[in-house]
Amino acid sequence: MRRLSHIKFLSFFFFCLLLMPQKSFAWGAEGHAIVAELAMHCLPEAKQAKIKALLKEDKSLLVPTSLEGEASFPDSYWPLHPETLPWHYVNNDWKHPNVLSACPPIESAEKGGCVLNRIEYFRKILKDQNASLEKKLFALQFIIHLVGDMHQPLHAISDKDRGGTQKFAVVSGQLVPTNFASSLHTYWDTNFIVLEWLGRVDLEQKLIAEITPKEIQSWQKGSVWDWSREAYKLGARDGYAALPKAHKDGLYVLDEIYVHQAQKDIHLQLKRAAVRLAMILEESAF
Repeated sequence: MRRLSHIKFLSFFFFCLLLMPQKSFAWGAEGHAIVAELAMHCLPEAKQAKIKALLKEDKSLLVPTSLEGEASFPDSYWPLHPETLPWHYVNNDWKHPNVLSACPPIESAEKGGCVLNRIEYFRKILKDQNASLEKKLFALQFIIHLVGDMHQPLHAISDKDRGGTQKFAVVSGQLVPTNFASSLHTYWDTNFIVLEWLGRVDLEQKLIAEITPKEIQSWQKGSVWDWSREAYKLGARDGYAALPKAHKDGLYVLDEIYVHQAQKDIHLQLKRAAVRLAMILEESAF
């Protein structure tokens, strides 16, 4: 009952957030910052310093050159270069999964690919001691972001709805008009973190304390394709299969059980993403 009352208490606050301009609603950027900051905690100080120094070389002016800012560089880059948008996800079909067919091949440095083979592509550049500073910076900016993206369950699956972007939902108890409902994808990207009523620093500290050496050892095994299957399974079970029936107006009303499980999944995936990002950065030739 207490948790349900908490959600009702947030209704007005959440409605106000929906009325704000999108730039003010930065929890998506917060999620990427959390992954980047957690990864840094797993790296030696010397490696951290080299990463931050390389990010300072960014002259694009699209984002601040801090770790937090650069973690969201690709989201500021793709509107100017729409050919890079498919690099952020893989629309593996929920009912008929085939990740190989869902991930187009890379045609060139600028064209083709999905989040999985693009991570592999940029990972090779970061390992290449002969790669130019410009190439390494671009690869670093995308690796930091894409490793986070691929762990978001609805970036790994689709029910013919572009990863939940075409399904709209509200949380039970929220007094939000239908025309202010968020997409299911946005809930998984950002809104479920808002409902927790935790700031980024508090959530970072909570997640750091939960990661065990055994988990680090386990999570660093496998390939990006294996990691994507993990995210796909969470998206299938807790993103789509757990959805209630849509109302007549097509709106999904998410209950407390759905929200709570989604938040557990998000915490798990943020931790997995950070540990795996740290491994990739550790092996990079900076």
